[in-house]
Amino acid sequence: MSTAISFLKDITPEVVFTEDGADRIIAEVRRQALAFAPDVSTEAGRKEIASMAYGVARSKTVVDEVGKQVVVEWKRKASKIDAIRKRIRDELDCLKLEVRRPLTDWENAEKDRVNKLEKLLSEIEVQGIDLEGLGSDQLVVRLAALENLVVDEAFQEYQEQAQLARYKSMELVRRAYDKAVVDEKVEAERIKSERKRAEQEQKDREEAIRKEAEAKAKAEAEQKAEQERKQQQEELQRAKEAEAKAKADAEKARQDERDRIEAEAKARKALQDKREADDEYRRVVISAASASLCEKISLNQDVAMAIVKAIADGEIKHLKVEF
Repeated sequence: MSTAISFLKDITPEVVFTEDGADRIIAEVRRQALAFAPDVSTEAGRKEIASMAYGVARSKTVVDEVGKQVVVEWKRKASKIDAIRKRIRDELDCLKLEVRRPLTDWENAEKDRVNKLEKLLSEIEVQGIDLEGLGSDQLVVRLAALENLVVDEAFQEYQEQAQLARYKSMELVRRAYDKAVVDEKVEAERIKSERKRAEQEQKDREEAIRKEAEAKAKAEAEQKAEQERKQQQEELQRAKEAEAKAKADAEKARQDERDRIEAEAKARKALQDKREADDEYRRVVISAASASLCEKISLNQDVAMAIVKAIADGEIKHLKVEF
């Protein structure tokens, strides 16, 4: 039995993408795929099952490829439509701006005019704020500027509002000026009183410093006198101690000299004794060596003695006698 899904070979988008196209295709594939009895007991039967399963999978791929082709065409058409829509939008936006430009220019000019008038009004109003901390001389200047300010038709619809702001700012500045005059007078009195108090405190400090300096000078003089007295006593004591030390040092030096002479005498005697002992030991060693030579190689006693002495005195190279 053939396992091919034969009806899909010539399939078209018009067949697939209709209201019931998908249902008819799925039903036909199912009918053909299930129209045989599978047999897994033979090699041929198993291959037939695998072939039919592959045919079903291939049917899916064929239908999907048809759908992709349709989507590509739709996207191409949609891209052309979008380009036309964008051109229309851009052209009409530009036309809208062109038609509205006279109104836009008038609105911008009106906005600039209003901003300038509101700025002038704000400059008048700001003269009456942040007055705290200003001196009377600064407030006089600010009040004169308000009094000399001319509010006329140049303020247009803001003329009345500007005049009211001018009167209000002038009143606030006058009040601030009166208060500043009083505060400055009070501050001047406070500074004057503070200066007097500071001068008196300075005099008191200077007097205290003078008295402290006198007391300090007196104490230092007494301390100096006491230190000089102690110093004299210490110098006298040091002189006595130095004299005693000098006597002790002289006696010690004499004793050290006696000890040195005695030590040198003992050292000389010990050295002499050592030399005599060394000479005796040397003689014994040389005699023994000479006797060995006489015994081993039948030398004359005098010749053997001369050879051993020459070796002991280092006159024979590469030979020596150990003592």
